[in-house]
Amino acid sequence: MKSDILNKLVQVSVGLVVIFLMTLIANASWIPPSQPPPNANVSQPLNVSGTTQTKTGKLNFTWFEDQDQPGYYVDPGSNSWLYRLYSYDIRSDIFYDRNNTGYYVDPNAATAANLAGGINIDGNTVIDDGAGWHRTYGQTGWYNGTYGGGWFMEDTTWLRAYNNKGVYTGGQMRADAGFCIGGSCLTSWPTSPSETDPVFIASKGANVYACPLIVPGYCYFSWTGCNGQYGNSTICYVNDCGAVYTSSCSYVGRLVN
Repeated sequence: MKSDILNKLVQVSVGLVVIFLMTLIANASWIPPSQPPPNANVSQPLNVSGTTQTKTGKLNFTWFEDQDQPGYYVDPGSNSWLYRLYSYDIRSDIFYDRNNTGYYVDPNAATAANLAGGINIDGNTVIDDGAGWHRTYGQTGWYNGTYGGGWFMEDTTWLRAYNNKGVYTGGQMRADAGFCIGGSCLTSWPTSPSETDPVFIASKGANVYACPLIVPGYCYFSWTGCNGQYGNSTICYVNDCGAVYTSSCSYVGRLVN
């Protein structure tokens, strides 16, 4: 009786040992799933330890979050928040200012930016990089978008007013080579009348009259009140051999200096 019980205990113990060994062998020889779960196999566990692990296929996540600072995260389908991003190549249709989305850069369309520090553009330079010149190219120049005027060049000779605008200054206009009005050009001012001209002196800024001609064969030998054939008096005097007569002068015009 005792020997039967002992034999059964031995058999049970041997069976348990065999089951335990078989379990260890099965775990050691586990093969990765040949089909994606859940159709055929249980999902393979992801090793998060320091041991290197190689997986094939995809990792599907809706959210990546920083372990130490959960305020930093990546959501591929929505907004993400990163402290700093380093990348060899970043491509985007538009770049917005984080604090004010009214400022943005769109490389392929309009851009709105607050460039208080200035901007340098190389290539066909609009404003020289450090030289201070405002440069334009071709038949272009400076244009005022409000009033429609400006300056431009279309050849190597003339600086032109855009839309034929006039030029106004409270200072001086100077051209050492001359001024042209239409086809009439002057390289110097017209010569002023001489200050020694008696007509100029006596009639400066006044009306000018012509005295009657002296008739040959008479005693009319002098005119007083007229300078030659011109004067500034409406009456001329003639001495007729002692008798003095008067004669009216005809108006010619006004002398302007």
